[in-house]
This record gives sequence, C-alpha cells and structure tokens, in this order.
Amino acid sequence: MTNRYLYLMRHGLACQRGVTDDFQKPLSALGQKEVQAQTDRFRQPDGIRPDCIFCSTAVRARQTVELLSELFIGTPIFFRESLYLAPAFRVLDLIRETDSLFHRIMVVGHNPGLEQLIPLLSASTITNFLSKCKSFYYVVTLKFNLQRKSFLF
Repeated sequence: MTNRYLYLMRHGLACQRGVTDDFQKPLSALGQKEVQAQTDRFRQPDGIRPDCIFCSTAVRARQTVELLSELFIGTPIFFRESLYLAPAFRVLDLIRETDSLFHRIMVVGHNPGLEQLIPLLSASTITNFLSKCKSFYYVVTLKFNLQRKSFLF
C-alpha cells in the first residue's frame, strides 16, 4: 500500500476594504500574520512536505503561497484559475487528474469548496471548519492508504 497525503489549505484572511473585485482582494495584515504563524508547523520534522502545490489564481491565494514559498524551494507550484471559488467536485477532479508520481498534494484555495470536500474524502466531518476558516488560517491533512496507482479512487 502507498501512503498519499492531501493538504487542503484555505488562503489567509482577505482584505475587506478598498477592493470591490473579489478575485483581486489581497491578504489583510491579519491574513499575512496568520500565514506566517503557520510556518512553524511546516518546519517541524513531521511537518507538511508537498510534492506539488495547486493554487487558485486569486490574489490572496497566490500571496498565501508566496509567503510560504521559501519552505517549498524546488516544489512545483501550479496556478489554476479553475480553483477560484471552486466547488468540491472541481477540486476533486483536479486531484484525480494529478500524476500518480505525486504522493503529497497541497491545494490552496477557497471555501466553501474546500470545506465541502473534507467530508467527501474523510470518514468524519470537521466541525465548524468554515466558521474557523473565515477568521483563521488552517491546513487540513488527509492521509490515504491506496493500493491503486491513481491518487484517489
């Protein structure tokens, strides 16, 4: 069996003032601090080590990945417009289409799609994920033991 990991990461908190186009909203000062506060989790010996990263092209998602990029030197980052406000099925399709050589995939995107994806892929739901992620920056790790070569299913 092969262990595969899926890391789902909501972007940091977006700035709510001054920008009316949702796609163009940057991270707020608090959002930047939220992302930077998570770097310790990534640096731990058993921390998050993605083989590849898929990221929404929205400004706040790109900024989230950029703030963490020093931790992922050499890790391919793929920006996908299709992840902007993507529903769960679209994120799942992207994961299914990912090359089976990648065993640790990170997706940086938006709610409610990421929140909706969690119970589809896990045996239990994560309570209040949406409400917590509106105010704070979180990463959810899902581990799969697979016999097949595809990442999921």
